[in-house]
Amino acid sequence: ASGLKSEYCAQKLHTDSIVSRQRVRVVLRIRPIANDQFKLFQVRKSLGGESKALRVTGDDRVVLSLQDACREFVFDEVLDSHTTQAEAHEAAAADVVEGVMRGLNGAVLAYGQTGAGKTHTIFGSPLFWSSGAGDCPEVQSEAGIIPRSLGQIFEWIRQGDPS
Repeated sequence: ASGLKSEYCAQKLHTDSIVSRQRVRVVLRIRPIANDQFKLFQVRKSLGGESKALRVTGDDRVVLSLQDACREFVFDEVLDSHTTQAEAHEAAAADVVEGVMRGLNGAVLAYGQTGAGKTHTIFGSPLFWSSGAGDCPEVQSEAGIIPRSLGQIFEWIRQGDPS
């Protein structure tokens, strides 16, 4: 009986540590400039315009520059335009999925204007979906939060409860 009690206590401590990390978190992902927008960006830059309206100034901060004003925004985490899909999943969803597998409620939401990169972040690139998600590492690296979270869940089930 003491073995079951110590196993329960270890599980409870692990779950409590997940719960303490679980709160509403805001993670900002900045997408790269698309090819069609890059031309406009280059023209604006060559005319002496501001080359970057949004600058990452720390792991959790960005500065928005609009004409004469600058404004700093603070988030739980900021992912710059070089962030991989794997890094985005780790930052925004991995802890949530782990908590769900341990019986907690969790949700990952993507919010932003049209063209901001929500679909790319959540589902992955069209390359991932059109290729049948084969074993090619370049294709696998394009998987978004949903396929990575499903992979995380199935791996958790395959291994059994790792704690």
